[in-house]
Amino acid sequence: MDEVKIKAHNRDYYVYCSLEHESVFFNMLETKLKACVRGDHTLEAFFCFRQELTSSQMLKLLQCANEHGTLIKGLSLPLKPSAIRIIEEPLFSGQTYCFDEDVMIMGAVSADTFITCSEHMYVLGEVRGNIDLLHEDCKIYASRFTQANIRICDSPYQNVTSFAPAKIYYKDMLLQIKEYKEEKMWDKQLR
Repeated sequence: MDEVKIKAHNRDYYVYCSLEHESVFFNMLETKLKACVRGDHTLEAFFCFRQELTSSQMLKLLQCANEHGTLIKGLSLPLKPSAIRIIEEPLFSGQTYCFDEDVMIMGAVSADTFITCSEHMYVLGEVRGNIDLLHEDCKIYASRFTQANIRICDSPYQNVTSFAPAKIYYKDMLLQIKEYKEEKMWDKQLR
């Protein structure tokens, strides 16, 4: 699926891209860049892609950015498929974290922590912070959610509290939650 999302975060702009059909993607990118760049203003942005780019696609990206007054401050391409990234400490309040791969957090996510992730998240502790999952196929799993602000894809942030282990996912432009009660957990473990 072709996708272009432009998000502002701490005075920086991030352009999250998923390219499947080249012509559709670049038309979408041009439209969004035109909407963001007005007059003599220059948009300075980091570009994050979900897949590798060919040299011709890279050249086309540079040309498109140049034509539409956009300066590419950085480019993030996907890493080779690898194991999940494991963080063996809690994430603290007031900090901002960005992850481009599946991530497992072995501690809690404190309130006022801001996390942006383009893949799945697994939290073995409690989630209280602000989580922004960028794509509609992203999911977050946690032992517990307490007044966590969660957004996936283009849904609005939703305040989530669940005292049971749960999975939050995106469906029909809304967040859905599936809680795992003890009986169901045993069911799943026996099968």
